[in-house]
Amino acid sequence: MKRPIVAFDESGNTGQNLLDPSQPVFVLASVNFNDDETRRLIDILSNENSQEFHFAKFRKNASGRAKVLECLKSELILPEKVKLSIFHKKYMVVTKIVDLLIENLSYETGFNLYKKGANIALSNMYYICIPSFCGKGNFEEFLQRFVNMIRIKENNCIRDFYGSVEKLITMCREEKFKEEIDLIMLTSVIVNEVLDRTDISALDPAIPGFVHDCAMWSEELDCEFDVVHDESKPIEHDEEILSYLMAKDEPEVVVGYDRRKIKYPLKATGIKLCDSKEVQQIQIADLIASAYGYWLKGGLGMKVDKRFYAALNESKIPSLLVHPVWPSNKVTPADLGTDKEGGTDPNLYIGALIHRQGIKRRKKANRRL
Repeated sequence: MKRPIVAFDESGNTGQNLLDPSQPVFVLASVNFNDDETRRLIDILSNENSQEFHFAKFRKNASGRAKVLECLKSELILPEKVKLSIFHKKYMVVTKIVDLLIENLSYETGFNLYKKGANIALSNMYYICIPSFCGKGNFEEFLQRFVNMIRIKENNCIRDFYGSVEKLITMCREEKFKEEIDLIMLTSVIVNEVLDRTDISALDPAIPGFVHDCAMWSEELDCEFDVVHDESKPIEHDEEILSYLMAKDEPEVVVGYDRRKIKYPLKATGIKLCDSKEVQQIQIADLIASAYGYWLKGGLGMKVDKRFYAALNESKIPSLLVHPVWPSNKVTPADLGTDKEGGTDPNLYIGALIHRQGIKRRKKANRRL
């Protein structure tokens, strides 16, 4: 029996310019349409002048927008056929400050920040309170200097980042909140260790988005599936590590806490990077990812075509939301849905798995020499 094929494409990836204000969201869409279903969707979009279908072209004129809307209203656009991971990029940077710095410091003191969703609560609090108490401009500077520090890793970037943290404390008009910001300042004692083991792709949403989409397809399809992905530098960079998460010689195990659980190994058989011109399913994924990103921009108050935005709001786009990394005002375990007991630390599991698989791959390579 032929394995299902899941096609991936993304929208809003601005590479090194992660905090580009014109592209505040990243969307990864993945679709599972067979050849017949794909032809039915392509027939809606097709015209005599084009054999490649991209949202950026369609949204420029009324007839193109009409085709997009007709496609998105198709009976084929269903949650069981389409999966999405979305990232509010500015908020994602806040979560990375918590995950890479504060979580590591907490771990050394014996406190697990992931249990009960404390990492999410802290991220939400920082995202909402820092610009309010310390000034929006200071918040923007703080985020950008963190991105620079992670990517460049030079001493002057480290000094600039912690200088921005000191500025937040100085400018904070809420005395009690200064203690929360000081948690970030305390991480200066471990920052060099963190940077030594943090890869440049740590800030790229394409990687966690891909893992979460694959996890959802593993559960949805409950069988092995092939992956075709539009050409992506982050995915290509981390392809070997991602393959470890798909290793078939690993026992099946559920990893994580409460609602944030993933079953490993992923049932994907590997990753084939393709030019979207060659795979029409990828073009459908591009259309959905880009339309969803456009709809999110409208929801954030950015300049969009009001009629088109309203029509997208009435399409199936809103019903496809699956895995958001998005700020909220929720800070309690009950509100966050993170109050269940038990679970396995995902960082410890994945770290051990990568180490284990790395040894196995090296042994196999040595045997072939």
